[in-house]
Parts: sequence; C-alpha cells; structure tokens
Amino acid sequence: MIDTFERRYHDLKTRSVELARQTGNERLYGVAGSDGKTVGELILRSAGAVEQMIGGVTRRLWDDPFEWTLPETMQTAEAVTDYIDEVEASRKTGFLFFKDDQDLTKTLPAPVEMKTLFTVLTETLERAELLHEKAESLLASITD
Repeated sequence: MIDTFERRYHDLKTRSVELARQTGNERLYGVAGSDGKTVGELILRSAGAVEQMIGGVTRRLWDDPFEWTLPETMQTAEAVTDYIDEVEASRKTGFLFFKDDQDLTKTLPAPVEMKTLFTVLTETLERAELLHEKAESLLASITD
C-alpha cells in the first residue's frame, strides 16, 4: 500500500508540474472559475493539501500553507512548479518514516479527530486530486 501511495502522490506531482507549465504565466491567475479560483490557485491548493498532510503526519503541525502560497508570492508558473517540487521533496522525506504497510493502521490526531494514517493519506490524495482536476477543467474551458 505504501508503494501505491508513493506512486499516486508522485503521479499527482508530475501532472501538477505539467499543468502549471501548460497554463503559463498569462493564464495562471487570469480567469477564475465558478468557485472564484483560478488555475494557479487550484494547483497551489492541491499541492498545499499535500504539504499540510505531510507536516501533520511528521510533525503534528497541521498549518494550512495558504498564507505562503498566495498568488502574490507565487506569481509565475516557474514559482508554482518550484513550490510543487518542494512539497514533493517534503513528501518523499515524510514517506521514509513509513516502515511497512502496518504503519498505515496507526492512528493520529488529524488535526481534530483521530484517524488512521491510511485514512489521512487517502483523504488528502482525494482532495488534492479533486483540486487538480478542477484546475485542468478550468484550463480547458479558458483555452477553448
């Protein structure tokens, strides 16, 4: 299971970097979707979900990275991809703490209620992938 999570999180990272590059600087924050979010904001929120999860799992710090991932800070596609790469490096380091699949049954406060590590990893991946898919859809709609 850990290997499956590893592959899925890495795949999300790869797709997010490609999406940011395809979007380019001009469209990154140019047009908002019906939820008021731009492609760039959705990509950042997807990566931010992973960053928040890994910080919570490894250090019990469930801080939302929203403050340091604002469009004003991440103004270019390159800055967004650099952030995604930083999140991936943190995630890889965090995954080194998982010795085997048995670790996935351990519970932790996440952040309010107790959840298994498996649940935390699954819920985070689902949330991050949903945000990524919204970004892809928005880019497709503004590109057409």
